[in-house]
Amino acid sequence: MGDATAKIARQAGFRPQSAAGDADTLVQSILQSGARGPFVHLRGEHARGNVAGRLRDAGREVREDVIYAQELRGLTAEAQAVLGGELPVIVPLFSPRTAAQFDAVHKGGAPLFVATMSTAIAEALGKLHTMETMIARRPNAPSMIDAAERLFDAAQRLEGV
Repeated sequence: MGDATAKIARQAGFRPQSAAGDADTLVQSILQSGARGPFVHLRGEHARGNVAGRLRDAGREVREDVIYAQELRGLTAEAQAVLGGELPVIVPLFSPRTAAQFDAVHKGGAPLFVATMSTAIAEALGKLHTMETMIARRPNAPSMIDAAERLFDAAQRLEGV
């Protein structure tokens, strides 16, 4: 569970445990705590890390509920125009799924500066040519903002600003 999901769960009366979106850290933290459950893993329709399955395999009582879906969307005409231009573009990518989709649909020639939340996301870019790909220090929104700001600085250097 990431921080945003934890906030919603807390507002609904649960006692959430967040690992800022890092499934391995969440599973390890729960197992090290010695807590037996029952646990409820709230997640998106497309999830990585098999949190509930790993906890069940370790003898914990876990239920998982899909509470949101992220539908893939094509690039807008405006996005295609920007990506087809000559100015640098900063692209934040939050999941391997969206990174793979971006790689598949991107046809532009603009210099790309890509911020990702993890190594897995960066790897999902395949052979997409980027000027720079930066992995956020932590898999959360504040770290992604920091990465995007650092890429903005890098893009300005490219433009000689």
